[in-house]
Amino acid sequence: MSTSLTKRELDQEQRLIDLRAANASLMRQLAKAKASKEELVLAVYNAAKEAALSLELPPIVAPKHDRRERGAESAIAVLSDWQLAKALDDDTPILTTSGWTKHGALVPGDYVYGPDGFPKQVLGVTGSRPQECFRVVFDRDVELIATGDHLWAGWRRYKDSGSNVYHRRRMLWTTDKIASLKLTQRESRRYIERAFHVDLPQPLEFPVQNLSIDPYILGVWLGDGYSASGRFCSGLQDVEWFRQFGDTKIYGGRIAVIRVPRLYESLRDCGLINNKSIPPEYLMASPIQRLALLQGLMDTDGTISSEGGLCSFSSTNPLLASGVAWLATSLGMKVSYVTRQGKLNGQPHRLVGIVEFIPHYQVFRLPRKIQRLRSIDSGNQTRFRFVQSVESVGTRSAQCLLVEGGLYLAGDQLVVTHNTTATYNSEICEQRIEKYADKAS
Repeated sequence: MSTSLTKRELDQEQRLIDLRAANASLMRQLAKAKASKEELVLAVYNAAKEAALSLELPPIVAPKHDRRERGAESAIAVLSDWQLAKALDDDTPILTTSGWTKHGALVPGDYVYGPDGFPKQVLGVTGSRPQECFRVVFDRDVELIATGDHLWAGWRRYKDSGSNVYHRRRMLWTTDKIASLKLTQRESRRYIERAFHVDLPQPLEFPVQNLSIDPYILGVWLGDGYSASGRFCSGLQDVEWFRQFGDTKIYGGRIAVIRVPRLYESLRDCGLINNKSIPPEYLMASPIQRLALLQGLMDTDGTISSEGGLCSFSSTNPLLASGVAWLATSLGMKVSYVTRQGKLNGQPHRLVGIVEFIPHYQVFRLPRKIQRLRSIDSGNQTRFRFVQSVESVGTRSAQCLLVEGGLYLAGDQLVVTHNTTATYNSEICEQRIEKYADKAS
């Protein structure tokens, strides 16, 4: 019995010796593979370094003043792959949390807006330099100017082989790639049908404002109010809806005038008496507040087509009309805005601002107009921006951004576009240079 146990123990010991030997052999192989990998990485690095030193690089722009700290300036060195310079024209309008600015003026630490409507931090910029650029034109005459390698996150419709069913596929394409597409258009369409297209953004999430006038009431007054008083008028067909807002009197059996309590005093305090305009705080209010203002304007001066789809607003006050265009745009709708020469008795009159859009939100409160409005889910035309053409515009000064989340909104129509492909894995170095740095040379 004891001999058997001793032999078993010897067998177990031998197996342990064999396992240790196998493990030692494996570790030697791993060490050899690691050394080979390090040699390969070093060889690639040296080759890239030698190639980079042989390039004729453009002059480095002067460091921008650091707005975050006083007295110092910053130079930012960006070491990344060669896909970094995917740029937009420096003059492109960009909405930030501090207001409107130019694309070329953005610096790390600024906050732009993403397609979800929330602020996104600018993590890095390449700096501006002359680059070959192209005008990318979307439907509704919206355009941005970008470099040929600028990236766009969007969609394309494809039909499977042997099938008549189209499917939408997510794409990340450059301006050059989009320009090479063969585009198709139906005569009944206002836009090119199978074009590359990008999403419309969600409503911009501005903070709730403390507003002295209810935004819906202000919209009604701006549309059909008397400039010098806190009253507005209505046709008899809508008087039952509007009488809830104040004392109502009917004149001549055709028109109702509603006086809203304390509205005159509030308008006077806001500087709006004899000065119809939308105060800035209303344009930058929360989505619910902006929608209420738009509803008041559309209930009075807005119309809807007989088919119940296309909504329009017109005013001989172009500034007011442009404010309506911004309200609809900031709520994520695709808007067209034009000014035309008005006529009175067949003769040229004041300019008229005209805003048109197909809503995917309820932009009315007036029951008569709500009943006319068809389903707010109006299909593809209102959910995307379709690229119509790409054309060269020569050399422009442009820079690229690295933005939190990868996507941001560009232009006054808030077009969704992509930032650089660089990520946190790229080496983005920031070195502070004191004003006396030249002494170190």
